[in-house]
Amino acid sequence: MHARLRQWHFGFLVLALSTFLDAWLAALIVGAALVAVATGLALAGKERVEDAGALLPEQTIEDVKEDAEWLKEHARSGRR
Repeated sequence: MHARLRQWHFGFLVLALSTFLDAWLAALIVGAALVAVATGLALAGKERVEDAGALLPEQTIEDVKEDAEWLKEHARSGRR
């Protein structure tokens, strides 16, 4: 239902602008505005992802290394 409402709004904008401009030009302006908004949102999202940093589980990696070291030490002591 929400998608239909949004489409209706865009159609209304085209119709409203077409009272002053040709219909194709009104549709072009609304389409260009949508592309501009989508581009801005995509760039903002990309920046937020880049600011998040590496998506590695750093604590888990460190814990696994410590566990491996512990196992090596205890395996050596068990062989004696």
